[in-house]
Amino acid sequence: MSYYKIYFLLCCLILNLDLALAAAVPNNNLMYIASYRGLFSAGFRLDIAKIIITQPYVRVKGSDISQIIVSLTTRNFTKVELFFPMRFCYRTKFKTNTLATQQADWISRLSNKATRGRTLYNNPSKKAIFLQVERKLNTRMIADDPRKQKINNLLWASNPDPDVYNVHLVNAKLPIIDRLTMLEWLRRQNLVSGMVFNLPVTDGRKLLGFNIKVVGEEKLKWRNSMVYSWKIRLQSKFSDNSDDRPIWMWLSKDKQRLPLLFSSSHALGSFQVRLVSVTAPAPICIIKEATVLALPKY
Repeated sequence: MSYYKIYFLLCCLILNLDLALAAAVPNNNLMYIASYRGLFSAGFRLDIAKIIITQPYVRVKGSDISQIIVSLTTRNFTKVELFFPMRFCYRTKFKTNTLATQQADWISRLSNKATRGRTLYNNPSKKAIFLQVERKLNTRMIADDPRKQKINNLLWASNPDPDVYNVHLVNAKLPIIDRLTMLEWLRRQNLVSGMVFNLPVTDGRKLLGFNIKVVGEEKLKWRNSMVYSWKIRLQSKFSDNSDDRPIWMWLSKDKQRLPLLFSSSHALGSFQVRLVSVTAPAPICIIKEATVLALPKY
């Protein structure tokens, strides 16, 4: 179960942000519940995580840079927390008008592994640089209060493992973007059934683009009502043999363009990420064991 897949299924630290984030973002954020059905849930649908996505906002007044934050936690999901605890935070910064991604930062704690990463986007040259460091810990238990997490040498089970990659999307005609900016791009489009888009979406590593097709209109039950939505297929392109099964998304047809549901099927089961609230509080992204890691130089 990849935390990148769950993150996008709706699929960072916002460095030095800590609790100030709660004051910076109003309570009109989108909250999702991720669920799984398959071999490991005996065929029943099991809720596995909570995801919060902030609405785009400008942190610095007068700036032309917007940002979106996504957080994921398995806290309060007992069965998952016992065997596969996960915390994930990701922030993307992009040009408000052109949607050209500028930078993405993330931190995560996945069982006994802490990760910190960053992708830098150079849109004039159509290049992206991926920087990430991982380090294993002596425990897979995650502190209930991350602010009280003690960081010392006894915590670690390995040395830091750095990775540096870069990609050059030389044929890209549109600004190169990350997956979260792609979601914002889709919400801004005047969609028509049958439309097909090829977007230069990259993480600076293996992900090299998305083929997107508006399959058609569908009614979807949400908040005890039937909502008109666009059913959209998201087909990723990779530089290797990574999982390329499509992700399906249902986007409301009203002015809000709410991503109502994401769904994806795999050999071991199916995942869904369903919207449950549009008034969620801001995420609090504190994963100390990840923020202490130093990013590799390039």
